Amino acid sequence: MRLKDARPLFPEYTDPAALHGFLSRISELPADTGEPPSDRTGDLALLAATATWRDIDGPARFDSFARAWSARHRAAAELVFAGSPLTAHRAGAFADGLIDWLAGRVQDASVRTLVVALDLLRRAGALPGETAEERLWHFCDLAGRDEFRSTLGEIFPELRRQLGVLTRNTLRHARRMLEATTAAVSDGTLPPAATGGGLVQLHDIGYGLGDTHAGGQTVCRLTFGGDRVIVYKPRSMAAELAYATLVGRIGAAAGFDLPVLQVWCGRGVGWQEYADQAPAIEEARYFRAAGRLLGVLHLLRAGDMHYENVLNHRGLPVVVDAESLFSVNRRAGAAGTGSAGETLAHTVFSTGFLPTRISDPADPSASIDIGFLGYVPGQRAVTPVPALEDFGTDRPRVTMVTGSVDTPAVRPQTVPRAVELAELCRGFAECWDWAAGDRDLVESWLRELFADLPTRAVLETTGKYYKLLRTAAHPAFQQSTGAKRMLLHRVGLGRVEHFTPAVVRAEIDDLLQGDIPFFTLRTDSTWVHHRDRPIADVLSRAPLDQAIDGLRAMSGAERELNLRVIRAAYVDLTGPEADAPAYLPAMRRASRAGVPGRIRQVVGDIAAELHDRAGFAGGRPGWVGATIRDTTQEHPWRVDELGDDLYAGVPGLALFLAAAGVLLDEPRHRELARAALVPRVRALLDDPARRRREMAGGLCGGYAGVAFAAIEAGRLTGSAELSEIGAALWDLLPGDLPAMTDTDFLMGSAGLLAAAITVGRPAVTEAAFRHLIATPSAGKSLYSGFAHGTSGTLAALARYGTARPELAAAHETLWNHGEQHWAISDRAPERAARGWCHGTPGVLLGYSERLAAGESVPAGPAADVSRLAETVAVDGFGLNLSLCHGDVGNLLILDGAARWDSSGRTAERAEDRRAQLVTRVLPRALRARSGKSVLNDSLYVGLAGVGMGLLLSTGEVDVASPLTFRRAAVDRETP
Repeated sequence: MRLKDARPLFPEYTDPAALHGFLSRISELPADTGEPPSDRTGDLALLAATATWRDIDGPARFDSFARAWSARHRAAAELVFAGSPLTAHRAGAFADGLIDWLAGRVQDASVRTLVVALDLLRRAGALPGETAEERLWHFCDLAGRDEFRSTLGEIFPELRRQLGVLTRNTLRHARRMLEATTAAVSDGTLPPAATGGGLVQLHDIGYGLGDTHAGGQTVCRLTFGGDRVIVYKPRSMAAELAYATLVGRIGAAAGFDLPVLQVWCGRGVGWQEYADQAPAIEEARYFRAAGRLLGVLHLLRAGDMHYENVLNHRGLPVVVDAESLFSVNRRAGAAGTGSAGETLAHTVFSTGFLPTRISDPADPSASIDIGFLGYVPGQRAVTPVPALEDFGTDRPRVTMVTGSVDTPAVRPQTVPRAVELAELCRGFAECWDWAAGDRDLVESWLRELFADLPTRAVLETTGKYYKLLRTAAHPAFQQSTGAKRMLLHRVGLGRVEHFTPAVVRAEIDDLLQGDIPFFTLRTDSTWVHHRDRPIADVLSRAPLDQAIDGLRAMSGAERELNLRVIRAAYVDLTGPEADAPAYLPAMRRASRAGVPGRIRQVVGDIAAELHDRAGFAGGRPGWVGATIRDTTQEHPWRVDELGDDLYAGVPGLALFLAAAGVLLDEPRHRELARAALVPRVRALLDDPARRRREMAGGLCGGYAGVAFAAIEAGRLTGSAELSEIGAALWDLLPGDLPAMTDTDFLMGSAGLLAAAITVGRPAVTEAAFRHLIATPSAGKSLYSGFAHGTSGTLAALARYGTARPELAAAHETLWNHGEQHWAISDRAPERAARGWCHGTPGVLLGYSERLAAGESVPAGPAADVSRLAETVAVDGFGLNLSLCHGDVGNLLILDGAARWDSSGRTAERAEDRRAQLVTRVLPRALRARSGKSVLNDSLYVGLAGVGMGLLLSTGEVDVASPLTFRRAAVDRETP
């Protein structure tokens, strides 16, 4: 295929020379002369002569071509099974089963070409029949004939080649599997315990239990007499045997109940006991066993332990596919940077065993939890598959559909998530402590059992390979092997620089076979292997050496890091009950004497934890944990490196650390805050395009929050550098404001206006005000709360010194006179809420802010601060511990409202809630670590927010509140 004809396949390359350089690194390119192969699709019209009327007999079978192609090879298949004593008694039936599997694969490879053929013949009027159904039937009848197969093969020679390869590989795979199994039964490799003993015969063979690799080979399920089932795997299973032996030794030495599957090894192949997949034991000890198993997998640097590779056996979790042991490795040339992302890659999270959500690139709102402990049946799949639409007519078409994943659930359903998490952590810690205490023994076992064994190397996601295979099945690539091969070079995009061209060439060769590329590592080598041949030296050290390095480096700090990651993986799974504080009716006044000291202790503990968990890459601190990546998703939380937003990212943590450093007089916290913010601010100053992209999130989600955190932290830490560059970034906001579409307090110009008044740089203040009043709101829902509603906007305008009577009037309409509560919105007048974002606490904060700005508020129960405060005191606690929409935030709101309640009752309520929080509620929550508020580190909904809220409640640090962006020491400002 000529280079100029290949250019449309690589739109990423606009420069022909660059494209030539990319392709020539992988393959020797043909001379760029001559004409490309002509499109012969129109020659399908030749089939019209053979499309004659026949009496319709039975339903239309669109797989008639695939069935006819495969049926030609049934005799060869029967010979395979007739030659083994395991299958000779039912050779014909076994041949039929193999041919059915082959027909399904042929159909997948040819369906798009068949749709094109049907469409061309229909448009040419060549198909007999008066109705669409009759024409479809005649096409299916035609597709099963020899002349159709011959003509299709001439027009689409690459399809003919591919089907020939697929057929030969299928027969070869069946023959190899049967010969190996027959020999293993004969020589005793497969004992009676595996086959049932007596007259050993196979009763059933199930094909395609996994992807095909290395010449059409795949995992098979073998059923012997007495329903004795084992699994055949067409690769070495020495690693599985070593794994089973190691787990058995650990179980005996440490007293752990860890089941394993029996393994029998042949020459280059193996067999494994079939997991019974019985229901999990409905007890907490299931998760304790899961935690211990997770500890073993982490020791072995395992990956890919998702819901298909770990199943239940005898009621407990068991690994059914251990091919990805020793797969978490550091690449050659990638010296440890200490970055948060690299830190995460070498924790338990890389096993794939924990709850692990992945997103669908085609639909940002969709995701699936593929982790063994997170999977639930019925989730929407993230990988679309081809399907026929409008079948039953003569106009079917191939479309990509996304169905559900219905693999049975494995985890017990009756154990509460909080108990699950506690037992999982307990089991993991037990395994860690045992291994750390006997690391010399463990190292000796690793060296003995895992020396020079093959394990799988996953170099690219299976989804990307499948996408390429589906694209390559288009008729445009079925006419020329050269065109298909050229298309498959796309597998090297962005990767040929990281993997050698030999790896990419091997991927292309496997894809041309219709297989998913398969690579291996050897535990004693730094090379990647393809079909037992070393092709690329890519690792910094051999996998076994890296695992032993990890064993030797086990420490208390690493233990705690991994436990934090385990907990972070559950942030979206533990229910509200795990996060809800419980209060006494009232706390004795004498018990409140130690509250200031307890606040300092809690703030100090949280700050120290965040300080000690920071990772460093090139002098840039970062954190890993649970963070919100995309708020449009139903499940927005991910375990990842924390981002650069104020709400759930590094700037929020830095702002808290700076304030905590002042309260506690801890220079290390102030310095970490400065070090975390300086490089992030400088990166934004240097990247105008990024600033425009990150304007839309406002103070909480955009770069304005980074600048605000830098200005506040610079003032608190005394860093002139941070203050200066923070102000420089802040001053760029007016130019990027057109990219902001929201006007609310959390992510829009109302919050920006409030923060700008605090910062005191008039150009930004004026720009934020103009944006706020100029942005149309017609047609949008009207919310009452502070973060997203009228309360926050009116508070910001009051601080600016301007009144908007029409907005105030609209706000007052949200008071539900009948129910005597503030409605969430004009579209839900019956619903009340209990947090800062929506409902009464946000309304109370809004009125308190307007009063602090010198504005009067309406008379009546809707704006009666003492009455609203009583509602918040009664209904606004017992939710969760977060600053954004939980008890800590509501404590600050109640505390602020106390100033406007002359009776002193609000102040008394706030004092009691603060005392109970710091003496009873928080110590228990921080020990249990099961609620969302203490499973993540964020400022608004996590640990940093808990610390910041308590810190602000002391009144000892002049720092802006994340709820108002106003410093407590400032009562009234003018623009």
